[in-house]
Amino acid sequence: MITYLAHSPITSIEHVVLYKYENDVLILSETVKFEDLATHITGQSQLIFFLPSSNVSSYSFDGENGNNPEAVFISGIEDSIVEDVSNISVKTSATNGLVINKSLIDTLNKELSHIRADVYMYPEHLLFKGSKDTIVVNDSHVIFSHLDGTGTSIDKEYANDYLSILNESYSNYSPDIYSLNSTTDSLFKDIELKDISIFHRDFINNHDNNLNLFKFKYSFTSILSKSSFTKFQLGLLAACLLILFISPSIIISNTKSNTLLYKDATSDIFKSLSTKITRVVEPRSQIDALLGKGIEGGNEIKIPNIDFIYRLGGKFVSNIQINFVTSTAKISIDSMPSMQMSLISNMGESFGIEILEQDTSDLNGLVSGVITIKFSNA
Repeated sequence: MITYLAHSPITSIEHVVLYKYENDVLILSETVKFEDLATHITGQSQLIFFLPSSNVSSYSFDGENGNNPEAVFISGIEDSIVEDVSNISVKTSATNGLVINKSLIDTLNKELSHIRADVYMYPEHLLFKGSKDTIVVNDSHVIFSHLDGTGTSIDKEYANDYLSILNESYSNYSPDIYSLNSTTDSLFKDIELKDISIFHRDFINNHDNNLNLFKFKYSFTSILSKSSFTKFQLGLLAACLLILFISPSIIISNTKSNTLLYKDATSDIFKSLSTKITRVVEPRSQIDALLGKGIEGGNEIKIPNIDFIYRLGGKFVSNIQINFVTSTAKISIDSMPSMQMSLISNMGESFGIEILEQDTSDLNGLVSGVITIKFSNA
C-alpha cells in the first residue's frame, strides 16, 4: 500500500515536505505547497498529515470517565486557555485532551477533504513518542514528545528555556535526544543522528492507535474529488442535476396549463347545455342539477336520423358536428359520387331531414364539401 506523510519544515504550514512510501520503502520526498498537496497524491492510498505541535496544546486526560468527556476536559483547563472558548476546537481521547484553533483546524479539514486518499491528521510530536520522553532536533525547531502523549514544538531560540522548565518540573527528566540532520547541535552538543524514515515506518504500522484530528468537510468539490469522476460522468451528473432542478417547474407549469384547459372545456360544455350558467364551481353537482331539470321538464333530445346517409355513402363522410341547441348538423363529405349525393338530397325529407345548405364542389363526378341539415328535436 502507498502511504504519504506530510511534515511542515517550519512551524507554519505554507509548505510541506511530502514523503512517499510503498510497502514501507521510501520512494521519494519533495517539498510542495500545502495548497497543491492534492495534486501530488494518488488514489488508493493513505495520507498522514502532521500538524506542527506548536499549533496544538496537549494535556494528559482520562477520557474514559464521564458521559461528556470534552465538557469535563474544558472545565478542567479553562483557566489556562488564552483564547475565547468559541474560537477553539477540543478533541479528547482515552488518555489525552487537545486544544486547537478552530479556524486553523477547519481550514486544514477543508483542504485535506479534496485529497483522493484516506486522510489522517496527528500532532507531529506523536511521531516521536517512544518508551520514554524524547527530544528531536530539527533545522529550525525542537520537538518535545512526552511519554504520556503530550508534547510541543519550540523554535530553537526558545528551546533552552522550555528545557529548563522541564528540568525544574521533573527531577528525573532524562529524555532520549535525537537529531534528524546532524550529530552536533549548539544546544545539545553531541547527539545521536537518526533518519526520519525510521520513525516513519514504525508510525505507519501503528498510527491507528492515536486520535485522528481529520474530519471530512462535505462540499460539492470535495465529493467530486473523492469520487474520481471522468469528464463524461461529470457531464452526465451535471445534466441529471439540471433536469432534477428544472423538472418541478416544468411539471407545475404543465399542470397549470392542463388545469386551465380543463376549466375552459368544462365551461364550454355547460354553456352548450344551458345559457343560464355563467360560472362552473362544482361540475358534478351542477351537471346533476341540469340533468335533473331536464328529466323534470320531460324534455327529450332526439338524435337526428342520418342513418340513411351512412347506408348511401357512409365511407365518404369524414366528420359530423351536431348542435342540439339549433337542431342542426354539419356533415363533411369527401369525394362522394355525385349520384349518391343526389339520392341523399332527394331522400332527406322522407327521413325528417331538411337540407339547409350545400357548400360543396363537384370535380369529375365526385362531390366534396359540407352540407348543413336541420332535424326535428321536439
